Amino acid sequence: MPSETMQRLSYRSTVLASETSSRDIRKAVEASPRPKYASYSERRQLPEHSPPPPPPSPVHWNRDKHDH
Repeated sequence: MPSETMQRLSYRSTVLASETSSRDIRKAVEASPRPKYASYSERRQLPEHSPPPPPPSPVHWNRDKHDH
């Protein structure tokens, strides 16, 4: 049914829009002086959204081997 596909597409676009808007809001909150509720919500969300640490690059490994 075309109505179902339209709903699905609109839902997906709404989810993407909400994700980007929340990201922009977090950037704006970090740039501005923080009120208490903003710092509390960020403290609650940061562990979930923080990216994993990047793996060490092979260049550094080679340098370490040369040094030792």
